[in-house]
Amino acid sequence: MNVWRNQELSREVIIRPDGKISMPLIGDVQAAGMTSNVLAKRIADGLAEFMSNPTVSVQVKEVNSYYVYVLGEVSKPGKVPLKAYATVLQGISLAGGFTTLRRETRSMC
Repeated sequence: MNVWRNQELSREVIIRPDGKISMPLIGDVQAAGMTSNVLAKRIADGLAEFMSNPTVSVQVKEVNSYYVYVLGEVSKPGKVPLKAYATVLQGISLAGGFTTLRRETRSMC
């Protein structure tokens, strides 16, 4: 996010799980589900109380940047990107599924 002629307010922000971002001066701003133009206008409107005619631009760096770490007897352990919320089984599937060793092991539960 860039506030023209104001480096102190320009920054890279991450949308929190509650869908908001935190901004100096104006506090929390709802960001999830908005276009970058609508969000820029909302931020500019909030900053207008503190400065004259603020010009704000917003660039999206990553979309749906959710990750889960899948470890253990899976084909591709590690960081797995998610496009939406997922179940544990979906996470295991995205990590390539269980390895042969895991498939042959029986559960004692």
